[in-house]
Amino acid sequence: AKQEMDKLLQVTKKKMELSPDVRFTDTAAEAGLEGTTLMMFPTVFHCVAALQRSKRVFAILFRSFGMDHEKIAHEWNAFCEMRHPLFSNLLQGVGPMDGSVAGVPDRR
Repeated sequence: AKQEMDKLLQVTKKKMELSPDVRFTDTAAEAGLEGTTLMMFPTVFHCVAALQRSKRVFAILFRSFGMDHEKIAHEWNAFCEMRHPLFSNLLQGVGPMDGSVAGVPDRR
């Protein structure tokens, strides 16, 4: 069981890494991505985009037990404003979730 968990951990860590062409760019910094990894799990962006695309009624609540809430908010807001260097494309056809598109709520 430990080997399987270690394997899963390595796969997850790999998926959280920013690609070399995104690391330390101005676009990454503007999205709050100042290191070599994402702050949020990629699945969150995919899930929210799918929910929004299907016009579901939903809300997002972030809970933190550490000092990372501001960093999470920065990356999340970049996604909602379609400024995220990796996941803005998920909102193509939906538009930003910043209150600027009729029928798409401000989710910041």
